[in-house]
Amino acid sequence: MQTLSAILQVALGLGFVIFVHELGHFLVAKACGVRCDKFFVGFDIGGLKISRKWGETEYGIGALPLGGYVKMFGQDDNVANIAEEMERSRALEGSPDAKEVTAPDGSKIWIDKRSYLAKSVPQRMAIISAGVIMNIIFAGIMAWIAFGVGVPESPAVVGGVLPGAPAWEAGLKTGDRFTRVNEIENPSYQELTEEVVLGDVSKGVDCVIQSANGTTRDLVLKPRKTGKMPQIGVLPSTRPFVAAKDAVIPFTPAAELGDAGFHDGDQIVAIGARSIDSYADLAAVLQTRMDEPLEYTVVRGGKPPKDDPYGDLEGGERVSFTVGPNAMERLGIVPRLGPIVSVAADSPAAAAGLKAGDRILAVDGVAIGVAPEGEEAIDPVLLESRLAAVAERGEEATLRVERGEETLDLAVTPRVVDWRTTNLVIAPKAYDTLGVACEVASIVDAIIGGSAAASADLKVGDRILKATLRSENPNEKLSKTIEIDFDAEAKNWSALLDSVQDRSPDFVVELLLVRSAKPGAEASGGDPTHTIELKPAAVADAYTPARGVSIQPLERLGIAGSMAEQTQLAWDSVTRNLTTVLRFLQGLGSGQVSASGAGGPIAIAQGAGAAANAGFGSLLMFLVMLSANLAVLNFLPIPVLDGGHMVFLLYEGITGRPVNERVMIALQMVGLFLLLGLMLYVTTNDISRLFTRLF
Repeated sequence: MQTLSAILQVALGLGFVIFVHELGHFLVAKACGVRCDKFFVGFDIGGLKISRKWGETEYGIGALPLGGYVKMFGQDDNVANIAEEMERSRALEGSPDAKEVTAPDGSKIWIDKRSYLAKSVPQRMAIISAGVIMNIIFAGIMAWIAFGVGVPESPAVVGGVLPGAPAWEAGLKTGDRFTRVNEIENPSYQELTEEVVLGDVSKGVDCVIQSANGTTRDLVLKPRKTGKMPQIGVLPSTRPFVAAKDAVIPFTPAAELGDAGFHDGDQIVAIGARSIDSYADLAAVLQTRMDEPLEYTVVRGGKPPKDDPYGDLEGGERVSFTVGPNAMERLGIVPRLGPIVSVAADSPAAAAGLKAGDRILAVDGVAIGVAPEGEEAIDPVLLESRLAAVAERGEEATLRVERGEETLDLAVTPRVVDWRTTNLVIAPKAYDTLGVACEVASIVDAIIGGSAAASADLKVGDRILKATLRSENPNEKLSKTIEIDFDAEAKNWSALLDSVQDRSPDFVVELLLVRSAKPGAEASGGDPTHTIELKPAAVADAYTPARGVSIQPLERLGIAGSMAEQTQLAWDSVTRNLTTVLRFLQGLGSGQVSASGAGGPIAIAQGAGAAANAGFGSLLMFLVMLSANLAVLNFLPIPVLDGGHMVFLLYEGITGRPVNERVMIALQMVGLFLLLGLMLYVTTNDISRLFTRLF
């Protein structure tokens, strides 16, 4: 029933955006005395329609829901038809119901006074621009209503950072809050994203950051283009509330508890004696006590305050239970630790003098990755845990570092890490105890004895080209087969290890390898030589922070406290949406953003559905965004769009006669093919994304 309601809301909302646009054309045309023969939402292709005629106008809904139109007497996008209409109108010469106008060839002809072509240039400009103006007015009204009922939004609070990204290098941590981004005070995460993606990358994003302890600092973050768009590497935050659906992830310690553990909608209020007031509190406990059983205390069955749907639960009961540690799962492969690619500001590594390009060879005399037979070696995957133990003791470590042709010994004091950093295939591996991010190459440096890799066709020096993750278990969080290519842009082997955690018993990883023809030598490249299949297995005395509970995104309710504030918020929202479209188009032109991120009808429907499920305020704000997009895009100076018609009218107003028919026909054809090509491109993007998610 809820799904049906969302579908109806989406259909009505999208239809209303189109209706309002066409209503603008219709009302102004009628006010100017133009006869309107049709008013349709949707296109009545092949006569498929639901319609009724009132007076001189046929009102209807067409079968093709990709727009709408108002058919005005004498107005036709086909220039050849317009020419025929003018020719037929010559018979009206001298009639009191006709008006003399200038034809494209400069001659004078008579046409019906109620024809669109009989109206003055300013009147026709008003008719053409009325649709866009109505969309903007509609956007303002919808935004005003939305801020009256409340708009859920994610605040610009750091949930995690990506290793090596600008935010990571600047030292941003979980719980840090953006209190200003450029000129925007108290921004939402969406506003932060827009400023990063669409702003001046060369100047950077001017920010004020408030840390969890209340201190503030000014910062300029310069985005880097990663993939399709510029990024600073900040992930949105969550809050210590268990997800409203699917509270736990299968095959995790939290899932093992069943009904005795987490329930949908629980609020986590304490772990042991520590109060949990934010995700930063939760992350700190999970990060620093990952090897311990943790006693969670939750509030169950309570309700949020009426004036704050995202506030702490009131009433309910307090329930406590213990969740065991989550053992790290490995494939049995020790990867190659590569060079440092980034050093965080004000970090132990920066203080010790480490630089990008350095390669850490050993810690306190113990080699990393591979060591002579009979000697201990540190697995790069477990290096952070080893350094964390040094940090807890408050001790100093000595790093042996390779810098060019030199080998240096540098003293460093690791720090305790109580924040979250997220590993991705496209990002390096973070060693936050030091404040460095390193490449972890997919080269086999060693094989863990007794592991599945030890009995597979795998040798030291093999290079792994691709990993394919597969499972048929219906409870598996893996919804499809996933392939990870380890190429020049994806060197982070540790990200694969994150992907093999908490998997079903039938989960396997297929590795595509290349092996050097010379025994024991490192494979530098070439064609794949063979594949192997491995199952991940738990590692003794190694753990991951997550316990397997799904938690809710951090949200706040954007609601006005007065009529004046409501009006200001609506104005700001509409102007921001309009300028965002223009900035996006500018970014496309400059190459700052990729056209592959553009969406078509499927993306619009999906976005509208998600907004409807999030609440009435969210749906209204989606319609505000859609109206702003329609207003700007429809007024671009492209023939067959309103903006193209406006250019033709501007020419007519300056020269005193319409654009030459042949020129107009040629331009109309160019515009039509351009629009059809654009529609095909964005629809292809939609289908590609849809198939990627499904398969």
